[in-house]
Amino acid sequence: MPLLSLVVSLFILSKDIGLVSADCPAISNGGFERDHPGGPFTRLVPSGWNASGSVLLAANGNAPWGGLTSGSGSFYVVLQGAGSYIQRNITGLQPNMQYTLSFMTAERPGRPVEQRFTVSVNGQPLITNLYPFDQFTTHNAAFTTNAYGYAMVQFENTSPPGDASVFVDNVQLCSVPLCPVVDNGGFEADAHGGTHVVVSSVTGWALNSPTASSFIVAANGNIPWGGLNSGAGAYYMVIRGTGANIQQVMTGLVPGGTYTLSFLAAERPGYTSAEELTVVVNGNTLDQLNPYGYFERHAYTFNATTGGQATLRFVNTGPAGDQAVFVDDVRVCYMPPTTMTTQTTQTTSTATPTTHTIAQNNTREFRSIQRVQDVLVRDVSTLLSSMTAITQAQSQLVTRVAAIEGAVSSAVALLPPAGSLPSSPASCAAGDTSCQPSMQADTDGNVRIVAPAGTVELQSGTCGVVNPCTLMAALNQLRGGAGVAPP
Repeated sequence: MPLLSLVVSLFILSKDIGLVSADCPAISNGGFERDHPGGPFTRLVPSGWNASGSVLLAANGNAPWGGLTSGSGSFYVVLQGAGSYIQRNITGLQPNMQYTLSFMTAERPGRPVEQRFTVSVNGQPLITNLYPFDQFTTHNAAFTTNAYGYAMVQFENTSPPGDASVFVDNVQLCSVPLCPVVDNGGFEADAHGGTHVVVSSVTGWALNSPTASSFIVAANGNIPWGGLNSGAGAYYMVIRGTGANIQQVMTGLVPGGTYTLSFLAAERPGYTSAEELTVVVNGNTLDQLNPYGYFERHAYTFNATTGGQATLRFVNTGPAGDQAVFVDDVRVCYMPPTTMTTQTTQTTSTATPTTHTIAQNNTREFRSIQRVQDVLVRDVSTLLSSMTAITQAQSQLVTRVAAIEGAVSSAVALLPPAGSLPSSPASCAAGDTSCQPSMQADTDGNVRIVAPAGTVELQSGTCGVVNPCTLMAALNQLRGGAGVAPP
């Protein structure tokens, strides 16, 4: 295996919360504040760093490089053109220790070339061809130091040929105990050399029991307790009797951080199969499990308190009687969140960036998805507007249809039973207001209307009926405007 074991994981390194019990060795000039460009920008190699290619120091908020501000200090580094890089050797680290490299990056806004860069440690890529946003974004990546306790960190512009630039700022390094030690989690600190021993105290654990013989440190493979072997060390813990429990308070965890609790558990063979083990962390029950007659690993997630603590408790909650559960190899490991913090930049260096969370890796595919999502949002907004207009039009159409139905109903009410039209149409004397309008129709759908204003004959259309609009217009005319107006 290579000396450097890389475990890449993007996650937040919160400045507000911090990482409790983390060793954060200072990176000399990690914020690039030692040098001053004497203007908006200048070409120089930052103090304490080695460089190659075109490297510049730029002031936050300067217009020529896009007006971006990192929100950290006054300056940032520009790597202009493919192959340009900065690097530095960090010494005095713990050998074979997990560290988190944190940094901010952005691309130069408005460039047509796809700008990207690669981060490596000791010559091995940590993040390859990262596509920065056109605003400063914080990234974090975990790696393991080599046996010599040093790390050569390098940031390189790996864009295609052309005028492509990437920005770097606020480089930090912290060690994070991903798997903090559970004190005597394997119950090996109370070795006794026998098959089993009843104990009143156990290193690292508080014992709580209604009886004096509830806790036994048993050797793997011992016959009196069933001959089981956990495969982890030489001993395991026996918790005997309902209500008996062991407890440990862990400190120095990441406040609010997500952790995995894992352990081996079994029940005493040859007794009832009703044994029950309840797992509690910070007062929250994670599970009430019925262990098998052999050791099996169980795992659960939980969150540390805001004070960076976790109270672990294993409780025998089986029925009354000689019921026993076994526990061994208790472990707790940190689970870094897979998110990034994006800081919205302003055009002036005095502006305070606001923080957003993006639960995706910063890849070109993700940025394309973002653009498609933006288009979809706009399309949905347009669709909603169109649907509103359709709803309004539909309402107007319903109103018009109702008017037409009313007009037709009025016309139909005036029609006498179908029959032949008389050879001589009836008529009203001019000015005879007592003469009531009448309407006659034949079997072909032709209509004759007689009214004080005159007589009108209407021919049926292709469907065998008179057009309702034409009919109502005639009625309106003959009745002096008193009829229903055509829609």
